[in-house]
Amino acid sequence: MSAFKRLLHFYPNIRWWACLLILVSLVFSRFLLSVGMIALTLTAVLHPDVKLTIKKWISTPYLIVWALLVVVYLVSGIYSGDKATWIVVMQKKAPFLFLPLAFAAGAPLQRKAFMQLLLAYVLLLIGACSYALLNYALHYETITTNYIYGQVMPTPVDHIRFSLLIVIAIATCAYCAFVYFKENQSLWAWLYVAGGVYLFAFIHLLAVRSGLLALYLILLYTVLAIGIQQKKWKWSILLLSAMLVIGWTCFTYVPSLRTKIKYMEYDWYSFFTGANVNGKSDGGRLLSMKIAKELIVEHPWLGVGAGDLETDMKAYYAVHYPEISPEHRMVPHNEFLYMWLACGIAGPLALLVVVGYLLFSYRLRRNWLYVAVLVVTISSLFTEPVLEIQIGTAIFVFFPLLFYQQMKPETAL
Repeated sequence: MSAFKRLLHFYPNIRWWACLLILVSLVFSRFLLSVGMIALTLTAVLHPDVKLTIKKWISTPYLIVWALLVVVYLVSGIYSGDKATWIVVMQKKAPFLFLPLAFAAGAPLQRKAFMQLLLAYVLLLIGACSYALLNYALHYETITTNYIYGQVMPTPVDHIRFSLLIVIAIATCAYCAFVYFKENQSLWAWLYVAGGVYLFAFIHLLAVRSGLLALYLILLYTVLAIGIQQKKWKWSILLLSAMLVIGWTCFTYVPSLRTKIKYMEYDWYSFFTGANVNGKSDGGRLLSMKIAKELIVEHPWLGVGAGDLETDMKAYYAVHYPEISPEHRMVPHNEFLYMWLACGIAGPLALLVVVGYLLFSYRLRRNWLYVAVLVVTISSLFTEPVLEIQIGTAIFVFFPLLFYQQMKPETAL
């Protein structure tokens, strides 16, 4: 028992380093992401009060509600023909069980340690963006031309998840700046403002629509929060006007964003006029959702089984859309449709319960940074199969749980 007591003495530091490893790996390494999540889980399993931790996990609605997303996939295994693929799918759902258990253990980090963690995350994203920006400058002509064909500049991790990480970093900068201004630490506050402005400019240059959608949804939420919660409608109107001006300015003067939007218009026009969308970014995504809906009509209650979804999608492509080459035959690029096709009607219902509980049933919904992170993670559910990708699952689970454990039910506005 003395060994456990010694472990408990270092427990906060171990948890801090595990969280930092997860943040670093979100940008740089899928392997380290698994290591970080396992390390964080072990801090709960090896905790001296592990029985109390498990009891807290099971009895706390916020922590156990995530298990619904595991249950629906588990049940789908009963009628999944491809059990090997189903097992792989279930492995990707492990964070929905183990990370809530990890955050049920022990006390929150000390405020200083938590703010250091946020600082490390912001510096990490600033460094990653600077690396991508330097590469863009060195290969400006090639990368700019690639934007014409719907591609983006190379990023350390896939560009969609990277854009979401940037938006979370921007929200973190805004939150930390507010905290330090409130505490009369102007130097730190202005440094965070500068970091936030830099990341804000970069994400417009990157021109990934998932990230931009999440960013402007956060700004819209902030406008409403200032007006409704703080009764400062003049500031709300001012911020809304600034959003419109910034959006128009970026579209007019940022070449990569302007090119990306024009390509999107062409891509959508191709899909809705029945043209061949083989190899097209948005057209392929829209077609994947169309096929998912058609298959859902055939299997509305139970779906096709999580292990068979990809096989059934490819077979449908082969029969009805043979012009789409095999490498461009996508799974549904909408998490609600994906879960419906994989698990039946119980899939999207479980996801709605989880999302609804996170947004409306917990006291932290008045904390600005907490809601901002939820806006980022939830908005991505409508444009990507987020929870079918390791890094997407990690972002969706880790950040809300981190802020759940650390933050008080107060507004950051």
